[in-house]
Amino acid sequence: MSDDCPVFVGLISSLVSDVSLQNNRVLVFSQFTMMLDILEAYLKIRGYKWLRLDGSTSVADRQDLIDKYSGDDSILVFLLSTRAGGLGINLTSANVVVIHDLDFNPYNDKQAEDRCHRLGQSKEVYIIRLISKDTIDEGILAIAKDKLKLERDITEDGYCLPREKMDVTMKVNLCSSPSPLEFQCLHTFVLHYPNFFVRKFELCNWHTVDIGIAVYK
Repeated sequence: MSDDCPVFVGLISSLVSDVSLQNNRVLVFSQFTMMLDILEAYLKIRGYKWLRLDGSTSVADRQDLIDKYSGDDSILVFLLSTRAGGLGINLTSANVVVIHDLDFNPYNDKQAEDRCHRLGQSKEVYIIRLISKDTIDEGILAIAKDKLKLERDITEDGYCLPREKMDVTMKVNLCSSPSPLEFQCLHTFVLHYPNFFVRKFELCNWHTVDIGIAVYK
């Protein structure tokens, strides 16, 4: 893994490599077409087959892309813009969703997640949100949590994830050796999700990242 590789791009590459071994497929959402350009170039270098859908994709082409992805298991990754690809499409042929960058409106991200967590899905669905520590990402996450909490307070029930959902958040400083508590978090993660794991040793020289993982059964 090149040291010049953007942190999250390298992380997504590792995740894609791992999920492919488990016969899973991946949806990657980003709000920024420039980020999709970078991911697209990196997937090409790595030799993965992928498709892309963003705001510039025509309505007619969108359905063709969805049908192509659903009908061809060799296409491992679908790159989508959060707004254009987050509504009105069914992608249950994938079961791993990566949210590369959070939206200030948490419901846009929830809509994106629901592209593969819907009727017809026969596998566990993994939701991965990538958050850089000590950056604006943490502020956006805090705002999103406040919005969801406000809705819960007003409606009592509010937005409710399925009862079967399991959620674990790890905050690990990957620039240094993990503390006993951090190591325990990683160990617990692997125990809970033995069929979906992060290559810890490949990450050892990367910057601090937070990895939030939600698993739907």
